[in-house]
Amino acid sequence: MKPDLNGTIYNLKFSKIVALLCALGFLAYANAIFHPFVHDDIVFIRDNPHIRDWGDIVSIFTRPWASGYDLTILNSYYRPLLEVLYKVQYFFFGINTSAYHLFNIVIHIVNSVLVYGLVILLADKKTLALCVALLFLLHPVQTEAVSYIAGISDLFFSLFCFSSFLLYILAHKRYEGKKAIGVSILSSVLYTLGLLSKEGAVLLLLVLIFYEFYFLRGSKEAKLAKYARLSAIFIITIGYFLYRKLILGGTVLDLGAAGQEFVLRIAAIPAKILAYLKIIIFPVGLHFYRCTDILAPFIVPSIILAAVVFAVILAVIFMDGDQRRWAIFGLGWFILTLMPVHAVPLTVEYSSIMSSEHFLYFPFFGFLIFSLAVLMHYGKRILKEKAAAAGQFLCILVIFVLTAVTIKQNTYWQSEIALFTRALQFEPKLGRVHILLARAYYLNGQVQDAVVEYQKALEIMQGYLKKVNAQEPRKFYLQFVKEIHSDLAHCHEAQKDLIGAIAEYKQALSIDPSDSLVHNNIGAAYFHLKDIHHAMEHFNQALAVNGTDVMAMNNLALCYIGKEDFDRAQYWLKRAIETDPRFQPARQNLEKLINSGKLR
Repeated sequence: MKPDLNGTIYNLKFSKIVALLCALGFLAYANAIFHPFVHDDIVFIRDNPHIRDWGDIVSIFTRPWASGYDLTILNSYYRPLLEVLYKVQYFFFGINTSAYHLFNIVIHIVNSVLVYGLVILLADKKTLALCVALLFLLHPVQTEAVSYIAGISDLFFSLFCFSSFLLYILAHKRYEGKKAIGVSILSSVLYTLGLLSKEGAVLLLLVLIFYEFYFLRGSKEAKLAKYARLSAIFIITIGYFLYRKLILGGTVLDLGAAGQEFVLRIAAIPAKILAYLKIIIFPVGLHFYRCTDILAPFIVPSIILAAVVFAVILAVIFMDGDQRRWAIFGLGWFILTLMPVHAVPLTVEYSSIMSSEHFLYFPFFGFLIFSLAVLMHYGKRILKEKAAAAGQFLCILVIFVLTAVTIKQNTYWQSEIALFTRALQFEPKLGRVHILLARAYYLNGQVQDAVVEYQKALEIMQGYLKKVNAQEPRKFYLQFVKEIHSDLAHCHEAQKDLIGAIAEYKQALSIDPSDSLVHNNIGAAYFHLKDIHHAMEHFNQALAVNGTDVMAMNNLALCYIGKEDFDRAQYWLKRAIETDPRFQPARQNLEKLINSGKLR
């Protein structure tokens, strides 16, 4: 039976639903609006060298992601529409963080409205639709995607995928002839936009196949209609993969592991799934940089997950036909859309792989349909005539609690110190989070706290070096150790301890003797200690490593000025200007030298 669309979506009642979702959405996330940029927000927006340049708008679609990150994984990203969005946002918002946060909240609310509309179209169950939309909107597991400005990638691709799926259903349920074709084309366009926003959108194809062949059974003619409807989406997906292959030289899926490591990652899947189920059902301990240790014992999680799967099968078997179908649909959505998390596990460091909460944003819709269908079915069986009243009370109570937890969870995004302190409560062994917290402390003027965190990070990274023998992992962790020593040197400089700073810089230099910047920093420390001889020695070494290092040329000039060899100082300043005419320190120092009248 077709849903009564005019009685649900297009009338005043629907407008009241939208108003309710807007009011509760802003209530839950209002305290996140005035938070600053944190972590990736700084890289993607504030310090992104590409975001102000509209000259590359065409090339965005013909090259990989260009965020300014050095991480290898980003080289395989292709998200041109997200790059365009960042440019548009920056054009209108600049660095007004409140506008970015407000944008995220609005998109999240729109997605909850789409979720409501989808359930109405799929099941024509207003109660189920409203409960799914409210829980999708207010559940605190969504905060990582909504309160985090960089979480827009999940919000944005989900917006296109939900819209595409909704129009896909409308095309064959509501319209016929040319209108159906037009709506189908629009659905395909939205799917394409989702693919260009984030790779995870590709899973919508699997959802559509599952929907078509599980729910829409029928005659041979009906099957041909299914193939026709799916053909456009399938062709777009194939074209997307081929184009990615052309642009990136690779595919969406890259396991990034082989042999024993691959086996360990597969074995860790039960632990990851159980962790996700736990934070969905009991949303406590939510935090950034959530990880799964692939070296942790996997037998117990596997047994527990097997028991959960068995319980789910039993619950579904004893449900009525219609409710069983929706439970299976929700379960299928959840499993299919969570696949990329297991197919492409992102290694954070050593044996820790990313299990981020924002990975749940799109799959969460399916989990809600499944769980609510099961609860409503067995609630009616057990409570009978009291089921409706009990359900309403439980829904109000759950919404109240979840909203309160979401408001609280938002507070952890109010600063990098709060964010990374929270993460380390649950991930104390992650060296890079200690580094991130240390840098946050340093920028906040809490230098001694920064030193403590850097030393913890150094101990962790040096521990990894003792465990790995392969050249590439050793290079990876040595780079971290080098950066920690350089950052510790900055801390010593802030504490006016130049001797300590030099010692740390030399530790960094022992790892990479060809780093001209470290040579410059050591030379500068010696210069301030009035040890001109050693200062010049390191400035010359910087130039030996990098013959175009204008900073080293300028610093050498300052040393010669200190030695009252003004002609040599003039030589190095002019050479620095010739090398880089935009380097202002050398130009300013040359003007001062000329105006001093000390040149012959």
